[in-house]
Amino acid sequence: MKKQMKNKMKNKITISENIHHVKLQKEKVQKVKVIAFDLQGTLVDHSDPPLLFLDSKYCLEKLEQHFLLVLVTEGKVLDNVDELLSSLGIKEFFQLVLHLKGTEHHKVDGSAFLEVLKKMNISAEDLIVVGDVPQSDIGGAHKIGVRAIRIKRGKFQSLIPTLTGEEADVEISSLSELVLLLQ
Repeated sequence: MKKQMKNKMKNKITISENIHHVKLQKEKVQKVKVIAFDLQGTLVDHSDPPLLFLDSKYCLEKLEQHFLLVLVTEGKVLDNVDELLSSLGIKEFFQLVLHLKGTEHHKVDGSAFLEVLKKMNISAEDLIVVGDVPQSDIGGAHKIGVRAIRIKRGKFQSLIPTLTGEEADVEISSLSELVLLLQ
């Protein structure tokens, strides 16, 4: 009986801690107007050709009802991002698609995200970046004062942040979690 009580208390603490954790996470993402998604590792896998993760379309459908969606990809191995997005049935979700290949903008130094702020006519607190790579997606966003959510899945899920600023404001393991976090 005492053991059952201890387990119940332990479960209550865990549930309470989880609720508190979610509340803290929600506070970190308030005031967001625009969500900038990375492509490979976030919405699609790294296969050739890239395949849409199962939760990607659901996430985009839900979030487009409340936010403007942007795609920012370095797409080093992708030649035609617009064609890929169309073939995957997700192009229509994005107000802006920035394919950085061959441009002066990069995620890692934050210039790609500055370009999003400029083109969308918003401030840093209005934007949140969702990506899978600590060094470029997360670190680049933080360099210009933008909050960042890291999705830990796929090819780069085991990467460890090595520098200050590469730790995400929030970490998730699926885009379904992102929908719950931002609702």
